[in-house]
Amino acid sequence: MARLGWTMEQRAGVKTFSRLATLSAILCLIIGIVTLIMGNAAGWVMIGLAVIVWAGMFLFLRNTERSQP
Repeated sequence: MARLGWTMEQRAGVKTFSRLATLSAILCLIIGIVTLIMGNAAGWVMIGLAVIVWAGMFLFLRNTERSQP
């Protein structure tokens, strides 16, 4: 039996989620860097949040792809 691929709707959802997570991570990185430059140590929290958001997206997509029939 051939392995079935993702439907167009699933691919569109993955692409949308990936773009949203990447945009959020970039925004958090920019805000974190600007906050650090202004002298506030809370910028590290924003940079950590960006890493967590993007890593979460990566792990979610990898596990979802593996679970496809």
